[in-house]
Amino acid sequence: MKLKFFALLLTFTLPLTAYGGDDTAADSPDTTAGETTEAPTDDTATDPPDTGDGATATDTTDPEDSASETAEGDWYTYESGNYTARFPGEPIEDSQSVPVEGAGDIEQTLVLYEDTGARRAYIIASNVMPEGVKFDIETSLENMKNTTQTNLNATVESEESIENNGLPARSILMSTEEGTRFQFLLVADTENAAFYQLAVGAQDGNVDFPEAQRFFDSFELLQS
Repeated sequence: MKLKFFALLLTFTLPLTAYGGDDTAADSPDTTAGETTEAPTDDTATDPPDTGDGATATDTTDPEDSASETAEGDWYTYESGNYTARFPGEPIEDSQSVPVEGAGDIEQTLVLYEDTGARRAYIIASNVMPEGVKFDIETSLENMKNTTQTNLNATVESEESIENNGLPARSILMSTEEGTRFQFLLVADTENAAFYQLAVGAQDGNVDFPEAQRFFDSFELLQS
């Protein structure tokens, strides 16, 4: 089954029911870990997501597994109004305005690059809450994870509470029954009431390759 199918399942999986908490966009982020794990004390904005195999995407891997359609110097820099990131090639973009009770219309955007040669996908999904909407940080991150897991019918192999760009985040590894694996990075931008879901998917199940780490490391929020 093609990765594009799985990527489309991720198109609009960001939390549309994560409202009603005590935190707002202006609240200070609470980076306390959820029930599943304790947040490590030495994570930074550039810490790599854990692939669940005792290694990170910066570790060495078989050269055959790291084959890609483009050379490392040919990566495409994508910039939205809120963030910038680099992809192995020019991605496609899809946006949709979704009405949410109590929150008005929320614009959700998917940016996707599919490496058909290596059977890998690089994905960023995002949404920005309307001004004044209240949300709970941990509930929102949990909803992002649960919705994605349900849409993919996937199993969570590992999960870790971390920080990215100085913000509360989660690194999650999921796998499907077909053997495809996804490494996720979920980020809650509390100051601007925005949520970001980065993912690298590999149909062969290997998400531990240098291009994946470069993709995650390239994600940078722009100053508002």
